[in-house]
Amino acid sequence: KKKMKNTNHLDLNGLDITSLKKCKEFTKIKDFKHITNLDLSSNKLGTGEGLEKVDHCRILILDKNNFKSLKTLPPLLHLNTLSIQENHLDDISETLSLIAEKFPKIQSFNCLRNPMNPRANEKNYEAFRKKVLKKLPNLVSLDGNSIDPLQFKMGGASSKLEEIDEDASSEEIMKRMKTQKAVLTMKRTKVKQTTIDNLSQKILKSHSEGNRFITNEDLQR
Repeated sequence: KKKMKNTNHLDLNGLDITSLKKCKEFTKIKDFKHITNLDLSSNKLGTGEGLEKVDHCRILILDKNNFKSLKTLPPLLHLNTLSIQENHLDDISETLSLIAEKFPKIQSFNCLRNPMNPRANEKNYEAFRKKVLKKLPNLVSLDGNSIDPLQFKMGGASSKLEEIDEDASSEEIMKRMKTQKAVLTMKRTKVKQTTIDNLSQKILKSHSEGNRFITNEDLQR
């Protein structure tokens, strides 16, 4: 029997769940507002029916299930991390469109070991990454690898792929995604502040240069 590690984390992995509506551990919960982290990995889910109740969820783990599509997943407007490793997703265009529509705040996405993910082929995977970033420009982590959206938007090459052990657990990948998100959030904040400082300097400089056209008589008024 699974228990919550804390008030925000609901752990229902490895229970052979085929439907959340038939899962006693899920249906017995009266108030879902406090749940921000939901782990449903290693079950037999093929539908997202019931997930509409966890509308405050920020982290959703659906690894090792039977999802062939994300069509049945409800909109989760607070979701920033989705891991759906080892499922049966084979349509990348549909998957990305659904994620962009349903999870507007998504920052970390893991879809390793799905038919649509060509991770084993470096050339194909690079094209895959670019397609994902074009559709989900705010990602900071994809499949356990860090992504720098600022570099991508400026037309630079995407960051170097990190080696991922084929046997790496979803927990290990999730830890990497969490760390990458924290690091890149700090980096983006620093870049944003630098941009603001540079803009302020330009404004001050333009005002300073404008003083050349003000007469001494006007300054004395």
